[in-house]
Amino acid sequence: MSEIKENSNEVKKDDSLDLMKYINQLWPIRKKLLKIGCVIFVVSVVIAFFIPKEFTVTVTLAPEAGQNGEGVLSGVASMFGIGGMGMGENADALTAQLYPQIVSSTPFLVDMLDTRVKTANGKVETTLDEYLIKHYITIYHKIKAFPRKVKA
Repeated sequence: MSEIKENSNEVKKDDSLDLMKYINQLWPIRKKLLKIGCVIFVVSVVIAFFIPKEFTVTVTLAPEAGQNGEGVLSGVASMFGIGGMGMGENADALTAQLYPQIVSSTPFLVDMLDTRVKTANGKVETTLDEYLIKHYITIYHKIKAFPRKVKA
């Protein structure tokens, strides 16, 4: 029994961590470590403040209104059984004020690229994406091509 207790005491002594040993090794270079820490802190703060925001969300809520001019409040009232049955079958969620925002939104413009288009003279029929890449000529393209036309 006494042998087991002695062995366990020896194990405990071997498992202990000598912090003073590590502190004594780091103490001579403490100023260097402090300078490195300060530089890392300053660089981190600069990066955190000057990186532009990645995500911005904008939401536009449109009240639904029926043909007889019912608004949101009458719709909410009808849900709770207060008043008449608002929000008839002819309710439209899209109002004229939303059309410019929808047309200028990125998902709408990306979907437009797959739309089939045809020129007025009927010579070219393709997707909008392909038309803009291969067939659409801007003033920039005309100016760029002008010196070649003059030489010829």
